[in-house]
Amino acid sequence: MKKNPLIPRLAFAILLLASVSCSDHIAGNKDSDASSTSTLASFNSEVAGSDFQSIDLGDAIGLIGVQIGPIPQDSTGTIALDARMIVFSGIANQTHPFKSGGLDIGTVTLTHNGQTVTFTKHEVREGGVVYESMAKPEKGVKPVPFVYVAGSLVSIGISGTDSFPAQTLNVTPAGVLTLTNLDNGATLPSGTDLTVNWTGSADDSMMIRILPAPPAPGTKPDGGGPGGHGPKDGKGPKGGHGPKDGKGPGGPEGPGGKGPKPLYEVATTSASGTYTISSADLTAALANFPGTAIILDISQRSASDVATDKGNLKVLLGTHDGVLLKK
Repeated sequence: MKKNPLIPRLAFAILLLASVSCSDHIAGNKDSDASSTSTLASFNSEVAGSDFQSIDLGDAIGLIGVQIGPIPQDSTGTIALDARMIVFSGIANQTHPFKSGGLDIGTVTLTHNGQTVTFTKHEVREGGVVYESMAKPEKGVKPVPFVYVAGSLVSIGISGTDSFPAQTLNVTPAGVLTLTNLDNGATLPSGTDLTVNWTGSADDSMMIRILPAPPAPGTKPDGGGPGGHGPKDGKGPKGGHGPKDGKGPGGPEGPGGKGPKPLYEVATTSASGTYTISSADLTAALANFPGTAIILDISQRSASDVATDKGNLKVLLGTHDGVLLKK
């Protein structure tokens, strides 16, 4: 199956997880207030993206998020990995959305299959810090992907501070989710059901979404596109022909924004690796969409715990894939 270079990044915020993107990794980088606030919003957005699985934070003292998926605007088929992390300020049972950052736990590094990167530590305006493995690349510098290799462990090294001891945490990544029966650039069926097949999923819930496709490079967004190139906080004036409320970021899942509103979404626990979108549902989803193409995106998240010297951290593991389909 041909991969789509315009797959939108599904928010990790922690990801968690805003969508998988690659960039240079710069240690100790401190952002401006606007960028830092966006980082916290992005973190909250990732947790929100996992709500369909009813993830319970329980007594977790913090979160680690790992997201795996294709690199946007890359046609090589490379699968990238990124991560974010927050350790609550000594208080368990935090609720989402988080109102501030967490503890400064020193320098945090991510190691996977011989690659090592130092997390950027963001001091957020609301207080505290959050960590992420991606940093904005310098102008003119080509982004360097942190490549995911199936079966390789992810280790997170923490240098520690007076409030959090030095330690190394090991996380087992999710498998790679892959669409198997739809080619990038194919035409949507007319008057028939749309069957979606995939491999690489676990037993947890799958989310299937139909999203407006981003405009091609050098063109203006059509009526169904995201809100132009608004400010990173996603609250600027209306861009292009995006949403009237002007809250669309500069592209799908832009930092601090909510990305394009799905035209269709459904959660399924199908263990067979297949799901059929009925002709009626497909017609209804596209009835008021004036665009010429959509993104069919599949994603999956699972939750687990990893023990630290201070208590358990909740780990969210996510993977996604998608293709562009023409109307």
